[in-house]
Amino acid sequence: MNITKRQPVSVGEIITEEFLVPMALTQGQLAEAMGVSRKTSMNCVPIAEQLRLTRH
Repeated sequence: MNITKRQPVSVGEIITEEFLVPMALTQGQLAEAMGVSRKTSMNCVPIAEQLRLTRH
C-alpha cells in the first residue's frame, strides 16, 4: 500500500466542487433536494467553503 502525505478531501469540498458550483445551487436548494434542513446542509460545508461560494 502506498502512503501519501496528502490531506483527505472534506465532505464539504466534495459537495461544493461536485454539486453546488457546477449546478449553480444554493445551500438552501441543496438542502431541499437532500430532504434536510438548511442548517444541516450548512454543517456539511465548512465556513471557508461557504465564504468562497458567496464570492462566485
